[in-house]
Amino acid sequence: MYYYQVYGLVAQSNIEFPQLLPVEPFPEENTEIEIYVENSDALSRSFEEIKASGKYFDLTENGIWFDNSAGHFEIETQNGKTVMKCVKCSDIKYQEAQSYLLGNSLAIAMTQRKKIAIHGSTLAVGNKAIIICGGSGSGKSTTAMGVIDRGAKLLADDISVIDIDKVTGKTLAYPGFPEQKLCRDAALEKGLNLDTLRYIDEEKDKFALDRNSIFVKEGMEVSDIYMIAPYMGETLEIEDITGEDSLKAIIDNLFLKELYEGLFRLEPSDVFKCVKLASEAKIHKIFRPLEKNTKDEIVDYIIISVTREE
Repeated sequence: MYYYQVYGLVAQSNIEFPQLLPVEPFPEENTEIEIYVENSDALSRSFEEIKASGKYFDLTENGIWFDNSAGHFEIETQNGKTVMKCVKCSDIKYQEAQSYLLGNSLAIAMTQRKKIAIHGSTLAVGNKAIIICGGSGSGKSTTAMGVIDRGAKLLADDISVIDIDKVTGKTLAYPGFPEQKLCRDAALEKGLNLDTLRYIDEEKDKFALDRNSIFVKEGMEVSDIYMIAPYMGETLEIEDITGEDSLKAIIDNLFLKELYEGLFRLEPSDVFKCVKLASEAKIHKIFRPLEKNTKDEIVDYIIISVTREE
């Protein structure tokens, strides 16, 4: 068995994940395991029954399952324990199934555990944590890379997990794992040798960049949220989001938001955490012209706006 730390939780797995942080020292017998990851050949429902239903995802008694090109995945949470089960297709490499386990499956698990999962990266700029979020193709990953190039450190890439600390009552962003996803163009623009990177996503043509050297292992309060939105205008436009619009903005950037329209629902405790985050963090919406390269302008704005408040 392998033991890892992810988003402030201890996970036990029969699959090795070299990109995750191992629990050190090795966990003792009384260590509380909160997530169990299993590569399995046994399902709560058979593949034949699932295929016959014509569905690609549905609810289980205590969670959800989904089916895709990599295999079958089940995520269930009960009594504070989460089980993430994977049955990969026979012709699929383990690394592709691992990407789904550390992506959609982990985001679903965090949601089941009543944490807020936002589609974006969490970075540490000085002593402050910021979230850079937006939809697929918005430019959030390129922006995050630019801010890191200016000295920021990484807490989480693609999935930012927020929760209220039980001791301090503060709203914290928790560290995921020290890896950053890059599309081919972004990796080449940065001058990286693709042969030295781990290929992780054939569908979106993405690579994994090791970030152990700049990874932050402790939760941090979020001071600012930057929402990137491409548009057809000519100039970079930035506005602050306040009041009721700030809550809507956070909900609109939840990871796998589309599931809230069917399989999930926002419970009062979820809304409370979103409201608390909206009240404690400054929210900036950045309208990025589709036809112009404004990365440096956006990075300059982020660095200046964060450091100005120190």
